[in-house]
Amino acid sequence: MKRVSVATIIIFLIFTFNCILTEADEKKAPQPVIPVGSSVGGFEKGVREKEPSGITVTELMEKIKRNERFVLLDIRTQDEFKQGHIKGALSIPYDEIETRYKELGCRCKEIIVYCLKGENSQLATEFLIKSGFHRAKSLIGGIEAWKKAGGEISRE
Repeated sequence: MKRVSVATIIIFLIFTFNCILTEADEKKAPQPVIPVGSSVGGFEKGVREKEPSGITVTELMEKIKRNERFVLLDIRTQDEFKQGHIKGALSIPYDEIETRYKELGCRCKEIIVYCLKGENSQLATEFLIKSGFHRAKSLIGGIEAWKKAGGEISRE
């Protein structure tokens, strides 16, 4: 039992230390210069170097059941967010990602990005990955898939 406890503590300390180092590096390292345009990070719809990592609605529901720690990012408009969103989501509209992505904090966090159908969230996820958030993933099918699967919608 002590080995498990010690191992758990060591893993926790390594993860915490990594986040602290990452945050320190972010403060001294210059931030990426992202071209401002009609699409996030200068990416045009339908033009991608490679598909960002995705997560299914079922996988997200399992993460929530297991009380895993991650940031759930809704990139729809404020009006769409107010009409209903996944409980616990942070709202940063798609057209504000370039200027507000630092609000997400430590780049070592897992970030799950969603929009209405999953198209814009793929572009936003690609931007976040290029900005150093290497654990960012897009919710496949967006909030529409979440609703179809019976996922809870919050209006808080």
